[in-house]
Amino acid sequence: MNTKFFTVMLVAVLTANVAQAQFHIGMRTGLNVSSMYGKTIPVITDGPGVSGRIGIQIGAVGELAFGRVFALQPGLLYSNAGYSSRSDEGTEESEMSYNLNYLHVPLNALIKLPLGRRANLFLSFGPYAGYAINGKYKLEMMVDKKVVNTEKSDVNFGSDALKRFDAGAGFGLGCQAGAVQVDLGMTLGLMNIHNVTGYDMKNNNIALTVSYFFGK
Repeated sequence: MNTKFFTVMLVAVLTANVAQAQFHIGMRTGLNVSSMYGKTIPVITDGPGVSGRIGIQIGAVGELAFGRVFALQPGLLYSNAGYSSRSDEGTEESEMSYNLNYLHVPLNALIKLPLGRRANLFLSFGPYAGYAINGKYKLEMMVDKKVVNTEKSDVNFGSDALKRFDAGAGFGLGCQAGAVQVDLGMTLGLMNIHNVTGYDMKNNNIALTVSYFFGK
C-alpha cells in the first residue's frame, strides 16, 4: 500500500514539474580559445609545442527550465577550433597552423542558485557532438620577421587524415539575469580526431559566451 502511495505521489510530482516546464529559444555568440591535447600532436619539431588559437562561437540555443533550480540547454553552434605550432631559430622562424570549423551540438544540464526574482548563478555540464565542416592548413616561413614563403591547403578528412566527427564533455560557470546569460565554459574532446596510427589529437576549447533568450 505504501509503495503504491509513494509511486503515485512521485508520478504526480514529475507530471506537475513537466507541465510547468518552460521552453525558450535564444541566440548565442562569443569567443573561443581553442587548442589540442594528446600524446602525439603534429608540431614543428624544434618548436615549443602547441599554442592556442582565438576564434568565434555563434548559433542557436534553447532552455527547458524545470522551475528555478534545474534546466536543460540544447544548442546548435558554429565553432572554430584548431591550434598553431611555432619554431624560433635566430633569424629564421616558421609557424604551422590548423584552423577547423565545427558544427557543435551540446546538451547541458544547468544547476541554478537563484539570486533575487529573475537572476541566478549556475553550473553547467553535459556531453557534446561535433562535425567538422571544413578546415585550413597554413605553413609560413619567416626570415628577420618577414614572411618569405607561405603554403596553404584545405584540411583533408578521411582514412589517411583527420576525422570529421568529434565528441566530448563540457562544463562551465555563469550567471543569468532575465533574458541574458553569460557563461565561461570549457569542452574537452574525448575522441582522437586523427585517423593515422601513431597520432593522438583531441580538441579542447575555452569559450566566453553571451546568450539572449527571446520572450523570457
